[in-house]
Amino acid sequence: MPGLASMSLSQLSAEELARQAQAGSSDALNALMGRYAGALERYLRRRCGNAADAEDISQETMLRVWQNLEKYEPGRPFRPWLFAVARNLAATQHQDRRRDKNTAQMAAPLSEPADPATRLAQKERNDGLWAATRQFLGARQYAALWLRYGREMSIEQVARAMGLTQTHVKVTLFRARRKLLRSADFQRRIREEE
Repeated sequence: MPGLASMSLSQLSAEELARQAQAGSSDALNALMGRYAGALERYLRRRCGNAADAEDISQETMLRVWQNLEKYEPGRPFRPWLFAVARNLAATQHQDRRRDKNTAQMAAPLSEPADPATRLAQKERNDGLWAATRQFLGARQYAALWLRYGREMSIEQVARAMGLTQTHVKVTLFRARRKLLRSADFQRRIREEE
């Protein structure tokens, strides 16, 4: 009787759901994440000021909570622990963006110049940047970035092409961008290409 099971899960405290999730109940974990998904995204929108960033960080938060659920102490309130994870991820993203103001330029498609010589030089530069990107990322992260920004596919199209969920694609893109931004060698290589 799935109806009774879900009804009883909805009546449990967040702390009890977390305990059951730690014991391996995926239903309890889903109920727990569903309970806080809306509040978490609203919190992150206020903190980030950007709906897309809030959605990315919200998904990353859910992933981190799932990966680190064994670290949750059952005697403590769950909500503050969850929101601390979200706050830390948002702060990290903010620091990453402050460190590198060229993030938007990397992701933005380049306009097509009219002059053939300029177009050729720009293509060579782009090819060099993609080659550098391939050296610093794993195959899945590179493929996600290439499809999203090189081929200008939507998240949904990338997910279909790679056989992943849209959430997984967003997490993969977030991690790939963060890895590139944190790599001093990659940043040096970009400056050499300019």
